[in-house]
Amino acid sequence: MEKIELRSFSGVTGEPLKRIPFLSCDWSQSINEAGSMKCTISNKYDVETLCAPYRTILALCSGQQIYHAGYVTHINESRSSGEWNVDCGGGLSILKKRLVINYTLAATWTDGSVVVDEENPSGYWQLSLSGSYSDIVRGLILETMKFGSLPIQTKAYEGGGHERNYNSYDLATTYDRIHDITQLEDGIEVRLDPFITKDGNLSFRQRSDVEIIDSHWKWNTTLPGSLVTEQDIDIDSEDLCTESYGTGGKDNDSLLVARSRSQTLIDKGYPVLQIANTEHSSVSELPTLQSYVASDVRWGSVEPKSQSFHVNRSLNVQCGDWADIRTSQGVKRMKITDVSGSLSESYLTVQATERY
Repeated sequence: MEKIELRSFSGVTGEPLKRIPFLSCDWSQSINEAGSMKCTISNKYDVETLCAPYRTILALCSGQQIYHAGYVTHINESRSSGEWNVDCGGGLSILKKRLVINYTLAATWTDGSVVVDEENPSGYWQLSLSGSYSDIVRGLILETMKFGSLPIQTKAYEGGGHERNYNSYDLATTYDRIHDITQLEDGIEVRLDPFITKDGNLSFRQRSDVEIIDSHWKWNTTLPGSLVTEQDIDIDSEDLCTESYGTGGKDNDSLLVARSRSQTLIDKGYPVLQIANTEHSSVSELPTLQSYVASDVRWGSVEPKSQSFHVNRSLNVQCGDWADIRTSQGVKRMKITDVSGSLSESYLTVQATERY
């Protein structure tokens, strides 16, 4: 029988702390997101100490398999129910608490006025990283770990022709800068996958590539006793667009702008659908801004149909996996974008979109 444990680890070193009895646990993961987990624990335990936010990582484990692991972000005691509610993020969530700052500034910092000149940044205010997009993610993580240890193992350096110059005075979070890279037209997928080291510590391994595919599943929902069953179809128009207008950084009276357009949906009978991308006010290079709006239109031109499936929890399904699923309507070639689960159910709920 499957033995599931909730275990706590140090948020600094990943060293094991305690096994924590729990009442319930639900988790959810999405591509390029930190993910989340909610646990319920009896208030007869000292949860304030066992699950101190950000000091503690919680991992839901079955042997060496980890369903979800992440930093505790919030705890709440309900006196009426006699329970603690514990909220966790994922490996990436700690990077929302780290800023993109050149570490050399720690030794040279002086309070006072700073000359903000993107062409000629003063002192050590600029952090320059180059290589593949994976290398830039790696560099962002390594730089922030100079400020203080984190249980993250970065990917090996690959080399490449990309370059990013980050201005420390923007005070952007490391999470946001990594997420920016995933939103580029030629961007990559990024995960921090939890695992148990040979020493019994918990660590997060950087995974970053054009696509992260752990498994290519082949399922048949029409067979009796199938481990996979069809669920709801969802069509969400939020990201639909035929035109994206983007704004970047402002220099005195000059504002960087870019636009991307596509006829794909219009040729199918859709009206013109416009969106604004104003999330990149620190971008000073036109090709970078153009890549963001091109990505908006590329993905916004895909008709937004997704379907959920129930998959037996014994299958180690991950976000990013491919699945060829035979249904009563034929074979659907899908990419898994979201995985969620609850220990009250024997299955995972998997959300998938068609592969193009």
